[in-house]
Amino acid sequence: MARKSIEWINKVYDKILSLGVSKVVCNKRLVAFKYPNEKSDGENDWINKWRCLGKPNTQWYRLYSHYIGKNVDIVPDDIMSNVIEPILNPVRFRSLYEDKNLLDNYFMIRFKEKKITPPTLLRSINRGLYSGEFDFISAATGDMIIKGYHAQRLISKASIDENSARGIYFWEKVGDSYQRIDGKEILSISSLNLLYPHGNYILQEVAEQSEFMNYLCSTSVNTLRVHMYRSVKDEKPHLVNAVVRIGKEGSLVDNAHAGGSWCGINKHSGELQDFVIDQHAEKRTVFNGIDFSKERLCIPNWAQIEKFCEEVMLCLPHMRNLALDVMIGKDGKPMIIEYNTDKFSSFFYQLTTSAVFAEFTDEVIEYCKNNKDKASRVFVTF
Repeated sequence: MARKSIEWINKVYDKILSLGVSKVVCNKRLVAFKYPNEKSDGENDWINKWRCLGKPNTQWYRLYSHYIGKNVDIVPDDIMSNVIEPILNPVRFRSLYEDKNLLDNYFMIRFKEKKITPPTLLRSINRGLYSGEFDFISAATGDMIIKGYHAQRLISKASIDENSARGIYFWEKVGDSYQRIDGKEILSISSLNLLYPHGNYILQEVAEQSEFMNYLCSTSVNTLRVHMYRSVKDEKPHLVNAVVRIGKEGSLVDNAHAGGSWCGINKHSGELQDFVIDQHAEKRTVFNGIDFSKERLCIPNWAQIEKFCEEVMLCLPHMRNLALDVMIGKDGKPMIIEYNTDKFSSFFYQLTTSAVFAEFTDEVIEYCKNNKDKASRVFVTF
């Protein structure tokens, strides 16, 4: 009886969450974009295609079809959040996978080299302090590690429950200590504990990016946002979509809300599109002094990056749908910064390159329709 009662409560709570995403969150996202909210050709066909997974909000079709053309495969954001994400990436497995402190552990088997993530000085996990190699240490030892480090710039990040650059701070070497770039604090275990009172953070070296990425913006670490999908048909990882996020010159981060933009990437060749998009969905051809309509820009070593992303995807067997944040190091090799198992940000792709799942759309719809009872945003153990 108790189990059935809890299951009923979970279903009600899940319905409330879904309604909130569909009505509140999605409407807030939509008003941030500037687009002609008018009925478009193909809208009825699009509705018929997606109605098996819920009632699709036609504004998503009107938004995205304005940029990538009339395409019935355009994924509505509310169905993406409420149905597709919870089925492809079950909620019960997300928490540990999303802890930035544990990324290295997941990659240990498939990657012999440890240089696939930026060098890590310290990890705070549930208020326990560890070295980059996961040895438990005291606060005094942590301060000694900081004092003895010689990189010019460090970055601290909340390791859980933060996104869009929240909880990120940069530290610059000044004399024999590190000072916060946008503040007066001196880096220490005490100052980190004040910035992260929940006790979950990671302290890393700011790795130098490649010459190509530096050309796009020299002040921020510019990252590739790569959509990886592990097919329900062949169980193989596929690179479906990709964009490069470019910081506004002078900014330390590449996020759009900090003035940055993103540019679509041809997933077959690595070639950049001839325009960028900003947070309001406005297109421009010139950004940071680069005329994307005149310069033929291509991500170097694209085949190597695709292979790298496939290997990363195989390290996370519970997840079928990931958005990877990948930086290109000074040596031209890719490094994983983080990955996203939810809050997928479909707009990166559907404002630039193609429908989110592209040629895999039909199999995703079929799989989710057959597993719709698993589309829960809530998981409680008994």
